[in-house]
Amino acid sequence: MEHDHPFKKPKTRGIISRPLSLVVIIVLTLGVLLTLLNIYELHKMREDYAAHLTPTMEAKEGKYASKQPIVWIEGKNKHSGYLKHVYAVFDRIGYAVGDAESDWDILWSHEYPFESLSKKISIAKPHQKINHFPGSGYISNKVFLATTNTSFIPKAFKIPSETKKFLAYTKRHPNKMWVQKKNTHRGVKIKKTDGKGL
Repeated sequence: MEHDHPFKKPKTRGIISRPLSLVVIIVLTLGVLLTLLNIYELHKMREDYAAHLTPTMEAKEGKYASKQPIVWIEGKNKHSGYLKHVYAVFDRIGYAVGDAESDWDILWSHEYPFESLSKKISIAKPHQKINHFPGSGYISNKVFLATTNTSFIPKAFKIPSETKKFLAYTKRHPNKMWVQKKNTHRGVKIKKTDGKGL
């Protein structure tokens, strides 16, 4: 006859304690709910994206015609191939390529368009978007940024117009290193002037 020892723990049969199993169930339930919510959100995003790309119908001369969104791509020698990635992206998202005379939706200009295309831009319709905004040339041009004379950008000079200022500065700071960058975006060099200029 077998007797249980009075201090012996009763055997558990592989069942997790009740509070721990409740925590596990709650965590699993929340995980499933979050996954379902993410799937729903992704589905809605895909529907919105598809609706955005689907050509809209508009009346033209009393007839209904399909209208794709139109992009006007502008740049010097634009058909030479350097903008092929721009054409490819707009083609992939369903845009037809137009020109200045089209009822364009987007003007994608390689250059800053606000001077050369000012007449067309000044009569742009509210739905027409441009890939630049006025003043963006200033904040994206390295020469303008470098010569703004701010405390967080190293001192810079436009050569040849500021050569005298540069030479005076290098005499006062002979041990400074300088980055020499041409306007052609080629030939970047790091130089020490020893107070003699570049």
